[in-house]
Amino acid sequence: MNIIVVQKIKRDGQPCAKSAKVLGDLNSRGLLPQIHRIVAADEGDPDSEGYELAAQFQVEAAPFFLVERDGGDIQVYEAYARFLKEVFQQEPSEAEEIAEMMAQNPDLDFI
Repeated sequence: MNIIVVQKIKRDGQPCAKSAKVLGDLNSRGLLPQIHRIVAADEGDPDSEGYELAAQFQVEAAPFFLVERDGGDIQVYEAYARFLKEVFQQEPSEAEEIAEMMAQNPDLDFI
């Protein structure tokens, strides 16, 4: 299995807050060594590999994850919580799941 993380790099050269948080969490969980490549979708370079992968796999937001299984099939994960559960069998915190759900569905709100 090969895993690629595509992170967004802002124009100032820093990773976006969500990408930085995800990579930090992977590191704190000891999972970063299992990531084969970290690719940049660089706001300053629309031809960067990350933007090319986003177009190829029809993804509109970073970070996202490409998991190539042993048979060659590639699965795209746009939700970090789902990626953690399905690929690493680890549970994200409830707060992480809620934050991700809210970020992906801005029309939702707490009652």
